[in-house]
Amino acid sequence: MTIFLLFFMTIDIFLEQILVRVVMSEALLVAPILVALNVTEFIMTMGAVDFKYFIGSFFIENILNVCNRSFVGPFIEKVEIFI
Repeated sequence: MTIFLLFFMTIDIFLEQILVRVVMSEALLVAPILVALNVTEFIMTMGAVDFKYFIGSFFIENILNVCNRSFVGPFIEKVEIFI
C-alpha cells in the first residue's frame, strides 16, 4: 500500500504541475481535480491496515509535499520562465 501511495503521489505532483501550468491556466478549473486527488491520498493514508502503515504513509505524504513545494514547484517555474 505504501508503494502505491508513493507512486500515486509522485504522479499527482507532476499531474498538478502539468494541469496548472500547461493545460488549464485557470486555477478555478483545476481546483476540483486537485481536491479529488488530495482526498484520495488522504483516504489511502487513513485506510491503513495498522498504525505502523499509517505512520509510514503519513510521513511519506508529508515528505513528498515538502519536496514538491521546496524543489519541484520552483524548478518548474524556472523551466517555464526559461522557455
